[in-house]
Amino acid sequence: MAALEDDPPGKPQINPGKPRCKEMPARLFRNAYNRMIEARKREAAHYLQDAMVKLDDRTLEALGTTRQEVRHNSRFTF
Repeated sequence: MAALEDDPPGKPQINPGKPRCKEMPARLFRNAYNRMIEARKREAAHYLQDAMVKLDDRTLEALGTTRQEVRHNSRFTF
């Protein structure tokens, strides 16, 4: 983007690279995709914690965790 005639000679250009309108759709879709992935990860983590709360102590021990750890990481209080 070239400097306008009204701009003083030492004024930095706002966006000297690509025009903003061309990169905006790609950024919009990338941000939306990243937000969907993060939401899905949180959903899966909640589902896993809810399932682990329902397991018995012997099964939790075989998985290498304790009931206190599962309760601490759970989104619900007991």
